[in-house]
Amino acid sequence: MLSSVELLSNARSGSAAVALLFCGAIAGAAFSGQDDGMTQITASVARDYHPRWSPDGSQIAFTSDRSGKTGIWLADADGLGAVPIEMDLEGDFALSWAPDGRRIAFDARGVTGNVEIFSVRAPRGTPLQLTRHSGADAHPAWSPDGTRIAFASARGGNMDIWVMPVAGGEAVQITSHVTSDFHPAWSPDGSQIAFTSSRSGNRDIWVVDAGGGVPVQLTTGVSLDDRAAWSPDGHWIAFGSDRSGNADIWVMPAEGGIAERLTFAESFDSYPDWSPDGTAIAFGSDRSGNLDVWILEVGERY
Repeated sequence: MLSSVELLSNARSGSAAVALLFCGAIAGAAFSGQDDGMTQITASVARDYHPRWSPDGSQIAFTSDRSGKTGIWLADADGLGAVPIEMDLEGDFALSWAPDGRRIAFDARGVTGNVEIFSVRAPRGTPLQLTRHSGADAHPAWSPDGTRIAFASARGGNMDIWVMPVAGGEAVQITSHVTSDFHPAWSPDGSQIAFTSSRSGNRDIWVVDAGGGVPVQLTTGVSLDDRAAWSPDGHWIAFGSDRSGNADIWVMPAEGGIAERLTFAESFDSYPDWSPDGTAIAFGSDRSGNLDVWILEVGERY
């Protein structure tokens, strides 16, 4: 089974904080006891992962090293016509579309060697650097109204969730804890931010008001739960977990509660992202023997 650390170890090195920052959650659990409704979208000898649907649902952006260098690629929703969007920077791991579909935010190493937040025009353009700080900035998530970007940053001395205005201005710290908070995800109405934290002693999904406040823990247990993804109607959260003993995709009510397992193969399944119409979830999986982008049809179940 591939871990997130294994996926990224050849691409990046640095401090322990930066290494943790790029750790992805390994997940696990199910749907009907078997993997029904699965479609493989990419089939490259390279690693394709971290898929993100375009706001209109017609395309999927993803991270890939298929050119020999990790970068951002864009394909039609059926996987055809894949083209590179950004290949100039080192990194390009965490992706987030602007709500208008014109730009994609991502994290990468800047000219100073520090991890920063960038955006690039889709389908291709010159990357625009959005953060400049000595503390690592990563895992961008564009707000539903397009005015802000949430991200994880070590600028306060520890990995926490911050929010900055896209048009420029000072970033605001949203969470503060001695453990690391990362992988933020906005609720569809922009009122809350889900994130991953080990503040309970184990990696779990938490949620906090977008303006800050006291975080609420949504998942519990000894498993590793990570990479929250809200359903378009805001009623559900998909995430990766190893609670079944394997890395799978799960879904739970947005307020927390009993989670349901969506994938069952003995493979690494993670990086979930809900389609804009709520009928499918894209994810990264090595179930074919190589890390590729897959889609699970969920219909009107959620």
